[in-house]
Amino acid sequence: MLVGMYDKTTVSLAPQVLRSYVNQFEHIRNGLDSEIITKEFSIFDDPVNSAVREINQESPDLVGFSTYIWNIREIQEVVKQIGDTKIVLGGPQLTGIEKRIIDRNPKVDFVISGEGEIAFKELLEHFMGQRRIDQVSGITARDGLQTPIGKPVNLDEIPKFYDRIFQENKDLSWINLETSRGCPFGCKFCTWGYDKKMRYFDVERVKKDLDEILEQDQIKSIYFCDSSLLLKKERAREILKHIIKSGRKISARYEFDVEYLDDETIELLAELPDH
Repeated sequence: MLVGMYDKTTVSLAPQVLRSYVNQFEHIRNGLDSEIITKEFSIFDDPVNSAVREINQESPDLVGFSTYIWNIREIQEVVKQIGDTKIVLGGPQLTGIEKRIIDRNPKVDFVISGEGEIAFKELLEHFMGQRRIDQVSGITARDGLQTPIGKPVNLDEIPKFYDRIFQENKDLSWINLETSRGCPFGCKFCTWGYDKKMRYFDVERVKKDLDEILEQDQIKSIYFCDSSLLLKKERAREILKHIIKSGRKISARYEFDVEYLDDETIELLAELPDH
């Protein structure tokens, strides 16, 4: 079970991406005794009790939590109360404080540092008896083992997943869309800043994801969870034009550094129905 904890009106991307990435591998699908599922809980609605209750009802073999500044306290409370299962924590909130988190949370078995796709795949291979634990990249174990963070995933190797999200979650009103990873800036208050190298999803993949989203009448808003959408101006314009061309009256939210604005981009942003 991969758990996201933010808001019931959307889904957390990290559990969805991890599930989609590892499920593409036949040896993992065939080697696991059970399926990988995702669960969403809201930090605004009794998150600890509801999460503990639902997780314990499922009796999962493993629970993985994606941690951020807005849910790390609740997740640590949930971890204390769930039943006998392997517990894995990941997410930007933990990179750099892995051993401290394990020391403070006796039920946590592993912490994954950095991006989770490849490390999660390798950890599952370990549980399947196909890999030693010291061969899992970016992992901190309860026994003190800590391995180096491995190479980041090739973004084009992450299968699409929005069709599955909308099939399984009928009541969403907004959705996240990731078109890049990394950030060239060095702001110390921000979790984007841990990787300065920019990597981009193929723009045609982004358009296909957008088409999946724009077909959902209940989705009223898209949040581009990139560090700065306008770093590649032509690419950003192509993405925004795709939304405008669709004719959907949908709100687009995004972050950018103001120095990347120019007249052409401002005129294009003004064409969005709400932003």
